[in-house]
Amino acid sequence: MLTQVIAECQKPNIILIIADDMGWNDIGFHGSNEIPTPNIDALAYHGAILSRHYTQSVCTPSRASLMTGKYPIRMGLQGRAFFNDVRVSLPLNETLLPQYLKKQGYSTALVGKWHLGYYKNTTTPNKRGYDSFFGYYGGWVRYNDSKNTMTQSGVPAFDARRNFERAGAEFSGKYNTDVFTDEAIRIISSHDQSKPLFLELAYTAVHAIFGNTLQVRNLEENNKRFAYIEDPQRRLFAGVLSAMDESVGKVIESLDKHGLLANSVVLFMSDNGGQTIKGHSELTNYGSNWPLRGIKGSLLEGAVHCAATIWSPLLQQNVVLSNLMHLSDWLPTLNYIAGGDEIGNIDGINSWDYLAGVETKSPRNGVLLNIDEKKKSAAVISGNWKLVRLASADYNLSGHYGYSGRKVRKYDMAGVLSSPTHRALSKYDKKKLIEDDFWRSRNAALIDSKCKAGLNKTYRNAIDGPLPCFSNSSCLFNLKDDACEFTDLSGKHPNKVKELNGIIEVYEKELVKQWSGNPDPEADPRNHGGYITPWVR
Repeated sequence: MLTQVIAECQKPNIILIIADDMGWNDIGFHGSNEIPTPNIDALAYHGAILSRHYTQSVCTPSRASLMTGKYPIRMGLQGRAFFNDVRVSLPLNETLLPQYLKKQGYSTALVGKWHLGYYKNTTTPNKRGYDSFFGYYGGWVRYNDSKNTMTQSGVPAFDARRNFERAGAEFSGKYNTDVFTDEAIRIISSHDQSKPLFLELAYTAVHAIFGNTLQVRNLEENNKRFAYIEDPQRRLFAGVLSAMDESVGKVIESLDKHGLLANSVVLFMSDNGGQTIKGHSELTNYGSNWPLRGIKGSLLEGAVHCAATIWSPLLQQNVVLSNLMHLSDWLPTLNYIAGGDEIGNIDGINSWDYLAGVETKSPRNGVLLNIDEKKKSAAVISGNWKLVRLASADYNLSGHYGYSGRKVRKYDMAGVLSSPTHRALSKYDKKKLIEDDFWRSRNAALIDSKCKAGLNKTYRNAIDGPLPCFSNSSCLFNLKDDACEFTDLSGKHPNKVKELNGIIEVYEKELVKQWSGNPDPEADPRNHGGYITPWVR
């Protein structure tokens, strides 16, 4: 397959777009009618919806797995996300996705969020394979001034870089989603097309900022536009998500305008599930994982079963792919289409032939979702079976949270058909897609039929508490029939529990102790002109 790709065209451009903390039910192509996402939906309907795409439960582990093709337990990154003032990073002995692509002649750029360590220069994006970097080193950042408080001292600081230079002024008086989009368009429009492009556009949308108040471009206009949404916090979320959707449309439009789209692979995903209304008090973003159980930080479906879609003229189009994939698979898959050799000693599996329709089933039959030896939690999937050991500290994360959004308004398919993304991608259809094709794709992506045990109940927020099995041992679910984890089957299938626990035990023997560390006083932004900055020489 690869030989055919390279024989027929140049190496494809790779555009990776990452949303931050977007819930399963925040996106239109999963069935929600509440918040219009016409550009992301059009990307999904023209391409392939990956309906069983799994991530890690929080951002640093997810990004580490994406960049290395490995489970975070291999690197000691299976715990919490990085704080800004601790001497920790993605291990320097790991070769990252952009480094592999550079070996194949790609220009590489990161726009947006890094969050994989920055305590010294050698741990920053420009030293880890990116020719250019414009964005944030750390985690949550305010949308209107590039400041964050992700230091344990709690001191607000600027976190904005253009390569190694401080770039706070470039965000002054602007909305960061728009700033990142403008930068992505600048890179696309100025790209030397004698080389293939790898562009990672990692938005901070729709991540919460400290204090629970999301920021939109214009509060008054946002309240008018989303007046039909009763909860004012959810209205803010709608504005943040809508701005990102508009930005996706602008990026696709720019790729088309500058002649790159015909030979591109465009991948959109969320790094993990939403931190919903019942989430951590300081970082709730009011996303919706409905009807999935659990939120960001847990090991339930709402945290790790996340939205993803891929489009390319080289791939299947207007399909819903229902076999397992994990974000570690993207390293070997994208390296393969770039012309790279097979990579050994990783957990990711090259899935190109599955995506291209050469194979009908994904090569992946199981996935380790995580093992956290500090929390004493773990989860693994094998086929349709999932075993969860949930730490007692996470009981409060295990309900069914988030708004349904099914009856708030009618789905705006007309908006999809008039979107910049639809107009651009229509030029590259292998067959003439019509509105009925999009409806079929949307209906096929719904998981409601696999959650019948609970969807006969009417609810908006949590409908139940933690499952009883969480308090004593392990929960077992058959995800084929119970995608929303309503029914624990551990008592009925003890042999399956033993089998999946055995898989976890094998991985436990290979686990690297997770990172730890105390705040370093030298990292205090007051020592560095009010900036988040590398502080170890």
